[in-house]
Amino acid sequence: VVMYTFKQIMAAGLAFFALASASTAQVIGGEVNINGSRDDIHFLGGELNIRGDIDGDIFAVAGDGRIDAEVHGDVEFFGGDIDLNGIVDGSVEIAGGDVNIGARIGGDLNAAGGDVSIEGETGGELNAAGGSVRVAAMVGGDMKAAGGEVIIASGTVISGDSRVVAGSVEFLGTARGDADIEGAHVSLGGVFDGDVDVRAEEVTILSSARIAGLLTVRSPVEASIADGAMIG
Repeated sequence: VVMYTFKQIMAAGLAFFALASASTAQVIGGEVNINGSRDDIHFLGGELNIRGDIDGDIFAVAGDGRIDAEVHGDVEFFGGDIDLNGIVDGSVEIAGGDVNIGARIGGDLNAAGGDVSIEGETGGELNAAGGSVRVAAMVGGDMKAAGGEVIIASGTVISGDSRVVAGSVEFLGTARGDADIEGAHVSLGGVFDGDVDVRAEEVTILSSARIAGLLTVRSPVEASIADGAMIG
């Protein structure tokens, strides 16, 4: 694998930088492909694709972007549609249109977009906001999520506290700490080791729900609790 030493790549308009060696770059079209770097990557321009080993941080303001790499630093990416996979040793900050994250992240994750999908795992906190937010991940710290629709999928494990604010909330994962949930329509079907505080117009407790702590519901109508749900 060829490794690269470029610290900064500047692309404007339809510029295309394909790194072919440690000392050359070709300007051909409208895309940038990076396969490994011994240093930080700073990118301003069009479409960006990164893979390989990155021995530093990534900072990018771009169009669409795809990262499938092992990054030994932090990632900051602001652009169009963004896909992040692989491993990031540090923290991640991403904002874009459709944001899809499947990476293993050592630090915190902050993600915002139109549609945000988070899988993989984070060693620290997870903060997500978007029109639609779906979390199916292992979260090492607290989680905060906000959006028009928020889904905490089955298989998600949140080690810290959870705070969710959305028009529609479906919480099917596991919350090790306390959970604070606010929305118009809230559905709970997960496992909650701590206390759960819900403020909503409608609240549904599914049969799969397991709430070990105190459940507090603030709603204009009585919560619908399915047979089989375990509370307290």
